[in-house]
Amino acid sequence: MKRSELKESQDSKAEEFFLCFFFFEGIVAFLSGLLSDLISCYLDFSGLYSPCRFLPFSLHLA
Repeated sequence: MKRSELKESQDSKAEEFFLCFFFFEGIVAFLSGLLSDLISCYLDFSGLYSPCRFLPFSLHLA
């Protein structure tokens, strides 16, 4: 095998690895964001955590 063919083979393997890595990293980031949104919505609707209760009372009337 020629040196240029070997280098192309290594380059394509590295490219494939990085594409897979960034693809799975994107999926993990998306799922963790979705999970944190679901948790914050659950806490908001259950009354355990509500960012609105920290606002002044006059803003609740608006």
